Amino acid sequence: MNLEVRELHCAEKEIDAIKKLYKSAFPKNERMPFWIFKKGIKKASGCCLTFYCDNFFAGFAYLLISDELVYLFYLAVDGIYRSKGIGSSILAYLKSVYKQPIALDIEALDENAVNAEVRKKRKAFYLRNGFSDTGERSSFNKVRYETLCSGKLSGGRKAINILLKRFFKKSIFF
Repeated sequence: MNLEVRELHCAEKEIDAIKKLYKSAFPKNERMPFWIFKKGIKKASGCCLTFYCDNFFAGFAYLLISDELVYLFYLAVDGIYRSKGIGSSILAYLKSVYKQPIALDIEALDENAVNAEVRKKRKAFYLRNGFSDTGERSSFNKVRYETLCSGKLSGGRKAINILLKRFFKKSIFF
C-alpha cells in the first residue's frame, strides 16, 4: 500500500472523517472537545497529519511540537487499515521527520480493566516500533496513563506537562 501524508488545515473536507475516527477510536473521557482539537491545529505548536492509502483516508496523528519534544497526543488508524502495517509506517514517518524524542501516553496496563487485552496490544505495538516505557505515570479524567518515548525524555513528565500547558493555556484542561 502506498502511504501519503498531508498536513491538515481546519477548513479541509477531511475534518468530518477525522472527527468520526476520533470519536470512534477514543473514549469520551480521553478526548478533548473537538472544537479545541480543531483550534489546536491553527496553533504554531499543534499539527494534525492525515494519512492516506491509495487516496483513501486511513488515519491521523495529532502532535504538539516544541524544540525539545514531540508529543503524540492522538494516533488513530481506520479499522479497515488496522493490522496492515499502517500504524507502524506512520510512526516510522514521524521518527524520520522529527529529530526530537516523540513521547506519548497510553492507558496504563491493568489486568482488571474491561479493555485489558487492548491495552497490552497497544503497549506491545509501541514497544515493537522503538518506543520504551519511561517509568513516568500520570492520570487525567480518572484514567491512569503510562508514558512511552522514542528516545530519552529529558525532563521527564515535567517536559510533557510544560508543552501541554503551553498548548492549552486558555482551555478547560489547565
